[in-house]
Amino acid sequence: MSALRSGLLVVLLALFAALVPPPVHADDLADFERARAAYDAQRYAEAVQKLELLVGGLTPRLTTRAIVLEARKYLGASYLFVARRADAERQFAALLADDPQYQIDPTSFPTEVREVFALVRTRLEREARLRAEAHERELTAERAAEAARLERERERLERLQQLALTETFLEEHSRFIAALPFGIGQFQNGHSGLGTFFAVSEGALLATAITMKILFDTLPSDSGYADINGIDIDAANATERAYRITNYVALSLLAAVMVVGIVDAELRFVPGVTRTRARVVPAELREPTPTATLGVGPTGATFRLVF
Repeated sequence: MSALRSGLLVVLLALFAALVPPPVHADDLADFERARAAYDAQRYAEAVQKLELLVGGLTPRLTTRAIVLEARKYLGASYLFVARRADAERQFAALLADDPQYQIDPTSFPTEVREVFALVRTRLEREARLRAEAHERELTAERAAEAARLERERERLERLQQLALTETFLEEHSRFIAALPFGIGQFQNGHSGLGTFFAVSEGALLATAITMKILFDTLPSDSGYADINGIDIDAANATERAYRITNYVALSLLAAVMVVGIVDAELRFVPGVTRTRARVVPAELREPTPTATLGVGPTGATFRLVF
């Protein structure tokens, strides 16, 4: 039965070589048959010698793909029988690289050959999978890098657009303004909280001083008290003294708080602050504004819209 299968295989290879280009050289099939005959006769060292001449180099001497595949299969099996497993695996790998779906007939080759062939197939499939995964990671990294580049470009364009619509300028501050009371210097320096404190406290002290002055001025003089029946001169004098003292205290505190506020504004003086404002577009670059005109002529009313 084995001889019959081998004969059928030879016939099929011959027919395949006759039908599929490129044409088989006249001695390709004969050379392969002589090498396979040595394998069938279990002269494995001789089979290795003959098969290496056919497919052992970087470029096979054989020109028919089907015969090249068969020669590699038999050479790999022969290598195993002469204890050259690494060479056998290389031949099986070359065979599977040319035809990844190739299968070894389980009835024609022993278990060892089939197992090594299967191990090589598994290794090649794993390596192919790892290459595919690495390639996918590279593609993912490239896509992420491209997305990041596009995002940076979008942000850059937005920034350019913002710069085109706005301009940045330096608002310079004045030492003279920093020397003004009522928290004006603090507001200029950007210390709004402290400016509010000085404005409120100084305003309250000033209002108190003015109020006490007005109340004091409205009091009658000593001679005026004499014209008022039943007036308590001592109480009136005490009220006058209280108004006067409160006025003096309010003015003194006002002066002190003003000095503290001015000194603080000068010591923490901010020369200027950067601000942004809308850019002024030149008239020649502005979009024309439509205008409508209405007139009355000999032929009646006219209306014209100009862009």
